[in-house]
Amino acid sequence: MHDDRIQPGRPEPFDRPFEEDRGDLPKLGSLAQAARGNHLKQARTTLLVVGILMIVGQGALFFVEMGQLRGEIDKEVRKVGGVVDQAKVNEFEATARRFLMLFHGGAIAVGIIFVILSFFVEQSPVPITVTALSLFLALQVIFAVVDPMNITRGLLVKIIVIVFLAKALQAGIAAAKENRAIEAAAEFGG
Repeated sequence: MHDDRIQPGRPEPFDRPFEEDRGDLPKLGSLAQAARGNHLKQARTTLLVVGILMIVGQGALFFVEMGQLRGEIDKEVRKVGGVVDQAKVNEFEATARRFLMLFHGGAIAVGIIFVILSFFVEQSPVPITVTALSLFLALQVIFAVVDPMNITRGLLVKIIVIVFLAKALQAGIAAAKENRAIEAAAEFGG
């Protein structure tokens, strides 16, 4: 297959050995590494986005519910004609505020933890994704205990987050196995 466009002495395109590094194409072994890397990057993005959304969303809900609390108390006081024991009303309001701070503050703390974990997921993927997945599921259980309707609220988003974290966990486990195999091969001179 020689013609005037091929320079003499230069190998034909199909004469190159198959194992030759092509530069632009990854080797077959690195394809799995690239896929694992993509899952870990998705995990980082997922943790970061979910964390930020939790911080902003729970912060906003805290202020909305604090306003609603004051409105509900005022409405109940008007129902009884304004004659109430102000000390009991203040005590109830303080207790409700503490509950809201604990509830939303806890969710905001989990959001902050997610943001922090997002920066370390590529270095320690298995423990980080297990921690994130456990925190996320525990938070969902707490939300469901407080209000059973929370199970169905945002169900699609919850499923997506769990799937992304599960894929990242799989990628982390595969990467850890591969690293152990490489270390074992190097230790035994392979």
